[in-house]
Amino acid sequence: MISILLAVRNEEKTLVECLQTLLDQKLDQSYEILIGNDGSTDGTKQLLERYQQTYDHIFVYDILKNKYGLKGKANVLAQLSEKAKGSILLFTDADMRLSPTWAMTLVNALKDDVGIITGVTYVEGRTFWEKWQGLDWLYALQLLNILSSWGVALTAMGNNMGVQRKAYDAVGGYEKIPFSVAEDFALSKALIEAGWKSKHLFNRRVKGETLGVDSFQEWLRQRKRWMKGAVALPKVWVWLLVIHYLGIFLLPFVYAVQPMVSLYALGGVVAFRWGILLKALFTLRLYRFIPYILLFEPLYSVFYVIVLLYYTLPVKVVWKGREYEA
Repeated sequence: MISILLAVRNEEKTLVECLQTLLDQKLDQSYEILIGNDGSTDGTKQLLERYQQTYDHIFVYDILKNKYGLKGKANVLAQLSEKAKGSILLFTDADMRLSPTWAMTLVNALKDDVGIITGVTYVEGRTFWEKWQGLDWLYALQLLNILSSWGVALTAMGNNMGVQRKAYDAVGGYEKIPFSVAEDFALSKALIEAGWKSKHLFNRRVKGETLGVDSFQEWLRQRKRWMKGAVALPKVWVWLLVIHYLGIFLLPFVYAVQPMVSLYALGGVVAFRWGILLKALFTLRLYRFIPYILLFEPLYSVFYVIVLLYYTLPVKVVWKGREYEA
């Protein structure tokens, strides 16, 4: 038995497409879809009720209270996990559209001591802003994939993720893990520390398409939430991330002393990032994104400096209409 877990809150605009891709999964074994309605105020609840009446393997639960000191998505997933019957737990979000081979590929990779696995997600989009977000997602996931292949496990992505139930139970599940607004990072961190392997897959069989955020402000809020998890990494990786984001702005100072060294370094940074992106785009056959690579580098550097500054501001994390402590 495979259990697919989905936390939803005001998702009526995207939920139908997501559920259809889940219903179209090519799985040999039986599976169930457990959906937690987290206080939706739009038409999400009525939509879910229709699906539950139509499909006998869809189960919908109203999550009416917080348990175990958890909030938001972590609270929903903790309660859904208690009801799940599967030996494999698959996690996704209501704004995702997944490949028909998504579930089967994640399940087949969760063997032996592999406790948690992540697929590849990107933003399709129509506008330049959305396509830039698509490149941003692919760049980050390709880096994580490369590090994973070297045996370095840092995090997982909760919208495209699979976990062995025995691994989940071994660490006590979400109810035993200290609450984090970045619940996927918290779970992967607990599993890795307990000795379970974490892997990333980067191929079309585990591809998921998500929606980009509408505005730069929402993007900053999203990244601040993600960074709440990232700062819990070992300090060496936190500093490497900071250098990764800020390093290019040190080059003018290097130029004043060693002009050629700074130019070579700049060329190396750009070539590295373009190489990562091109590998990702060719692997997933997303050739239409290639022209946008030209502007990826300058915007990436500027945007993530703003992210780092925004993270230091004493503003709360806003997610799904709720505020969490900064």
